[in-house]
Amino acid sequence: MKYIAPLLIVICTLSSCTGWDSESKESFLHSCVNDAKANGKDDAAAKSMCDCRLEKIMKKYPNVDDALAHMDSIVKDPDVAACK
Repeated sequence: MKYIAPLLIVICTLSSCTGWDSESKESFLHSCVNDAKANGKDDAAAKSMCDCRLEKIMKKYPNVDDALAHMDSIVKDPDVAACK
């Protein structure tokens, strides 16, 4: 969970910060997977966890700027944390 906030900042920098376009999604997944693997997850587990987290975040925050504005909530969100 510690890497979600920095990921959203990177995504916002790379996109228009309005919606979850394919570039925003791909940036999140790439960064999330790399960080998860650096923290001991194998490729499949990292991808599964990151796909789950992205889905949960996008459902609650349809726009990247909304997600960025609610980073504290996302980091503490039990639904997002449940993605393992």
